[in-house]
Amino acid sequence: MTAPMHQILGWEDYPEPRVVTVRGTLVVEVSIPRAIRHLFGSGSGKTNNRRLSTGTTDPALARRKMWPLAHSIYKQFDQMQADAANTHDHQTDNFALDTISALASSFNYNRGVPPELSNKTPYAELKKLKDTLDSYTVMMIDQGPPPEEAIAASTIGAHAIRERSNPAQAKAQMLDKLANSGPFTMKQNALLAKNATSVVQTYWQDLLTTAAREQGVSEPSFDDNGSIDVTEHEGTYLPQGVIETPTVIERKRRVKTNDTIRISDIRDEYFVFLEQKYEKANTRRKWSRAVDQFSELMGDLALKEIKPVMAYNFAQKQCDSNTNVSNASIKDYHTGVSLMLKYCVRKGYIEVNTFQGIGMKEYGKQGQPWLPFTLEDLHNIFAYDWPEQERLLLAIVATTGMRLTEAGMLSWERFNDTEVEGVRYFSLIDTQDEQVAIKNEGSARHVPLHPDLILPAKGKGRLFDYTVDENGLCSSSAGHIINPILEKVAPHRRKSAHSFRRTLKVMLRDAGVSREINNIYTGHGEGDVAGKSYGGASIRTRYDAISKINVSWLQQSL
Repeated sequence: MTAPMHQILGWEDYPEPRVVTVRGTLVVEVSIPRAIRHLFGSGSGKTNNRRLSTGTTDPALARRKMWPLAHSIYKQFDQMQADAANTHDHQTDNFALDTISALASSFNYNRGVPPELSNKTPYAELKKLKDTLDSYTVMMIDQGPPPEEAIAASTIGAHAIRERSNPAQAKAQMLDKLANSGPFTMKQNALLAKNATSVVQTYWQDLLTTAAREQGVSEPSFDDNGSIDVTEHEGTYLPQGVIETPTVIERKRRVKTNDTIRISDIRDEYFVFLEQKYEKANTRRKWSRAVDQFSELMGDLALKEIKPVMAYNFAQKQCDSNTNVSNASIKDYHTGVSLMLKYCVRKGYIEVNTFQGIGMKEYGKQGQPWLPFTLEDLHNIFAYDWPEQERLLLAIVATTGMRLTEAGMLSWERFNDTEVEGVRYFSLIDTQDEQVAIKNEGSARHVPLHPDLILPAKGKGRLFDYTVDENGLCSSSAGHIINPILEKVAPHRRKSAHSFRRTLKVMLRDAGVSREINNIYTGHGEGDVAGKSYGGASIRTRYDAISKINVSWLQQSL
C-alpha cells in the first residue's frame, strides 16, 4: 500500500551541516532527514548524507564556505520533495479527472459534451456540472449501496473482499447485489462513490476557487469535507491491475480560499520571493525574521484578520518582551510585515496592506548616532602603532568617508589616476565584471583621494585581505580587528569606525564645502549611477573639496 504524502519539511527541519574530510579534501556534509531518505533511492552504494566539496584543505576557509554549501544541499532536499509531491499530485489529479469525465459521460451530461475542466471555463458551467454530479452522488448514498462496497466492487481483489475465504464467490455476490441496488447502474454507483471521495472533492474545490479568481467572481466557500459527504476512508482505493492489494492515495486542498489563507500558508512562497528579490542574505533574513516574529507574538492569523491596530499591538508586545528593544528594530519588524502584506496584495490574497503608512516612532528606545572623532582623537588614533594593513584602511576611511566595507573591499581595478589630470580616485560603481558592496544607490560614486593620502604601489586585486562574508561584506572581519583598538585609543561608547564618516562630514562643513557637495562626496546624495558627475559635482569639484581639509594628523609612511 502506497504511503500517503508526509508533511513537507522546511529548512528549519534540516540537520545542521558539518565539515568533514573525505579522501583528503574538506567537504560540507548534511544528513538526509529520515522522513525523506526514501526519496533518494536505495542500494549498496546509498549514503544517508549529502556532500559538497569546499575545494580547499584550509579548515578556516572551509568553515566560511560551510553555510553557502549547506544551503545548496538544502535546496536539493527541497527539490526532491517537490518532485515527489508533483508525482503524487499528477496521480491524484488524473484520478479526479478520469472519474469526473467518466461520470459525466455515463449520465450523458449536456448531451455528451461536458465543459472542459479548466479555470478558463466559465465558472457557472463548472459549478453546474459539479452540482449535478453531487446530486446524483447524494441519491446513490441515500438509496444505493454503501460507497465502500461500490468502489470495492469495481476493483478486482479490492480490500472489502480480499480477506474472505472465497474471494471470487464474494465478488459475484456483491456484483449481483449492486446490479439491483438503487436507481443507478453498477458502473454509475462505483463512479458516484469515487466522486464522493476527498480526492475528487478537493480537486473540484481547487478548480472552482482558481476559476473564480481567474474570472473575477466571488470565491466559493466549502466546509472541511467539501459540499457533500465523503467516504469514511482517509484515502481513495485505486486498482493496480489484477492484484490483491490496492493502492491508497490522498489529496489535500492545494488552493485555499482567500478568507482562510493564513500566514503559514504563504510563508514558504513568500520566502522564495525574498530569495529571488534580495541579493544580500542578511536582508532576506531580516525580512523573514519579521514575519516569523509576528507569527510568534500575534499568532498564525488569517491574512484578512490582520487589522491596522495589530501593528501597534505587535510593537507593544516587542517592548513588553524586551525592555531594551530599539526603535530601529521595531521599525524593521514593522517594515518586514508590511512588505509581506504588500506581497499578498499583489498576489490577490488581500485587498489592502493594513500596515502601510503606520508610524512606529513612539515604540522602543531611540538610537543615538555615532559621534565624530575630535582632533585629539584623530591624533591619538594615528599615533598608535597599527599593523600596516589596518593603518592604510583607516587612512582611506578617515580621508574619504567610505564605509568600512566599501574601503575594505577596494580593488586596484577600481583605482584611476589617468582620466582626470592630477587626480586619483576610486570608483564605487558596478562594472560588467565586478559588483561593489555598497549600502544603496547613493553610495555608488567616484571618490577622489586627498593629495596627502599615501597609497602603496599599484597592484592587482583587492587592497586588503579581510574575510568576505556571505553578503559580500568585510565590515565584520575588519571591525573585529579595528574597533577594540579604537575603544582604547579614543574611548567612548558612541564612537567606532563608523565615526570617521561623521568626522569627515564635519571637516568638510568647517572647510566651507557646500552641503550638496558634502553629501555627494560621502555617499548621501543620489550617486553617480548615470556617469562621472552629478549636479555639477564633477570629480575635479570633489577633489577640490576634499583637498581643503587639513589632515596633519594623518601619519603614514611608505
